[in-house]
Amino acid sequence: MIGETVNADLADSQLMAELTEVIENDARAKGKPLVVAFYGESGSGKSVTAKALMFSLQAHGKNVVRLQMDDYFFLPPSENSAEREGDLSRVGPREVDLEMLDRHLKELKVGADEIRHPVIDFKNNTRIVERLCVPTPLDFILVEGTYVNLLSQVDLRVFLERTFEETHIHRVARMREPDSDVLKEVLKIEHQIVLGHRSQADHVISKDFRLLR
Repeated sequence: MIGETVNADLADSQLMAELTEVIENDARAKGKPLVVAFYGESGSGKSVTAKALMFSLQAHGKNVVRLQMDDYFFLPPSENSAEREGDLSRVGPREVDLEMLDRHLKELKVGADEIRHPVIDFKNNTRIVERLCVPTPLDFILVEGTYVNLLSQVDLRVFLERTFEETHIHRVARMREPDSDVLKEVLKIEHQIVLGHRSQADHVISKDFRLLR
């Protein structure tokens, strides 16, 4: 995504050390490249955790790429918000081109040396296409977003269990959307969807950022 800064330094160092060890062990057991999905509610720490893990794995000499579900929304941010205001039943996985994201994960897993993927530019409210050059041999593919646990190419699912009520301050700081009544309803809907997906997790990151294996 263009126009949003993700500060990986905010991630807990002890959590990153434990998570790196667990992910590397899982890769040895399941094979590479390993697709690791980070999912949970808005503001739960998905982007920070995924980016920090990417840096940690790279420090261990691993080749890693990271994709964000938010880049795969069918509509740019303002249009998507307007559609939600008109019909809250739209909120959910069908707002996102999960089929394209799954296809890109599959291409990466079978050895593509590049993919052309969408990128959301929040400032200009547009979705552009960028070329991603893939390092080889590819060891890990990290993908993060509210519904990425639904992707068929995912090998490992990591759930962040903080709720939208507990992450209000972080969402306000990002200022992606105005803190409106519609947004509150959207977050409630997402909460119900995501809550039903927690059981799919291979690992859980608790509210106080402890790794529950």
